[in-house]
Amino acid sequence: CTHKRLLARLRLLWDRDSRCRNDKMDDIRQRYREIQAAGPPLLGRKPSDDELSALREHKDKVRRFLQELTPEQREELKHNSFHRPKEGRITSRKKSKEVSNLTPQTKRVRPTLTMRQDMGFALCSSQNFRFATVIPFCSHQNRSQTITNEDNEMGINRCVFSNLFVDTEPLSLPKPTAEIILQLLGHGAEYTSGLCAESFYMAAKCEHKCDAQFIMKELGKSIDVASFGHHMLKLNESQKTRLIELGADPHDFHQNWDGTWLRGKDGRMPTRPGWRETRHLIFLYILREKFGEAPPGSTTWRTVDSLREMIKKGRLPYPIEHRRADAFWGDGGDGSGFNVLGKVIAQILFEITGLVEKVPISPQTQVDAEMTTVMFRPIQDCVSYEFS
Repeated sequence: CTHKRLLARLRLLWDRDSRCRNDKMDDIRQRYREIQAAGPPLLGRKPSDDELSALREHKDKVRRFLQELTPEQREELKHNSFHRPKEGRITSRKKSKEVSNLTPQTKRVRPTLTMRQDMGFALCSSQNFRFATVIPFCSHQNRSQTITNEDNEMGINRCVFSNLFVDTEPLSLPKPTAEIILQLLGHGAEYTSGLCAESFYMAAKCEHKCDAQFIMKELGKSIDVASFGHHMLKLNESQKTRLIELGADPHDFHQNWDGTWLRGKDGRMPTRPGWRETRHLIFLYILREKFGEAPPGSTTWRTVDSLREMIKKGRLPYPIEHRRADAFWGDGGDGSGFNVLGKVIAQILFEITGLVEKVPISPQTQVDAEMTTVMFRPIQDCVSYEFS
């Protein structure tokens, strides 16, 4: 009897403790729902500056709330979280027949891009060109069967246009001696070999030497390089420790609710002042080496060789980074973007072929009004986008 009473007592205490934990988790979930519901709606488009500021304030509020919880509570909340729906989207997995009929599912289609032959188009100067073909690119490693067939006909692999593309050999850059190049590359000037073009660019973006060294020596995937430079790479404890060993301030990290870390106190990697104004010149220098000095037999070399023959025959190719989320380096998805990366690549290909003279990289180039006006011009006036 004593044993039964003891078991009953333990069962009662267990049930009471479970109810308390459940009640507390219910309160936490309710608070989390309220915080999320009070936040700005998630947009299916690029946000304005005010919308972006409101979204950052909301994320800071969510971070502070999650930091107050225990790891067990965060894990429990993770499996029962409340997500805010994006505007114009239906979040229910089971749609009613009425809803399905009203909102038929449509597959995102790849637009057909064609150059408008009634007008010329400039790259880095006032000189206009009439391009024969458009080469849209995005991924650094994936191609559809249709795109693969198109590339095979031209003898190219358009993946090499991506800054994240990793060739058979590491990208090599000469040791710079000119002061303007040293200023452009920043901490990236200390390295002559890197995983890809993105590695040198992100190293040039870094304010601190330790971050540049972490990018060039510690990150083995190009997607991780881009994520780190764009403040999105979640660092584990060993990576954080390695950064501290390289010289990073131990307090200059932001902890996520799941225990991972972001570089920088506010979750943003410290960047070098002034790099944004010269970023197109940074890539102009890096990509000249990538495409102009590609090792014979490499994928980049074969692509450049095929494109050189096309240019000599008068069939001028125009690469376009087709990316909705990037209106500076890419086309913004509909031609509203500048496609600066595509313009730089085309300029370099024409330089290699001898069609144009090299654009000098000098202090005057940085403030060249003609160059910036031409490069920072939307391409939709000269490229037709047809969505079918």
